[in-house]
Amino acid sequence: MAKLNIVWAFDPYSDIKETWQATLGLIDNIKNENDVTIHPYYVLSQEMVHWVSNITPPKLELILPKVEEAMGDRIQTFNRADFEKPKVIISDGFSTREDVDVLNKTIQSIQPDLVVLHTHQRKGISRFFMGSFTESFLLK
Repeated sequence: MAKLNIVWAFDPYSDIKETWQATLGLIDNIKNENDVTIHPYYVLSQEMVHWVSNITPPKLELILPKVEEAMGDRIQTFNRADFEKPKVIISDGFSTREDVDVLNKTIQSIQPDLVVLHTHQRKGISRFFMGSFTESFLLK
């Protein structure tokens, strides 16, 4: 029995339950007889904690446990045993491209068979300023 390693760039703060359920359904369809391990990651970037607009960086020791707790709470609602403990990656870069690089470097040790990313499908001015993590990852 082969083992499938899946990295899921998971955002516990978005409310896209249908997308999460569809993703889990897809994973169930492709796993067949294989053992699956899902590695949930969240990239905590400057845009998420407003480092750019602050004189000093935020107190990560206060923020990090809250994000890990939010991830754990969301994942617990799935009631599945194939999730690893959620991990938060800190990106101190100033762009989505740098956030993608941090995720890429982090997951290299896992050598995933599949990487799952979701998109917020931003349009217009918000997309111009925020960029697209998923698109940047795919282009990389």
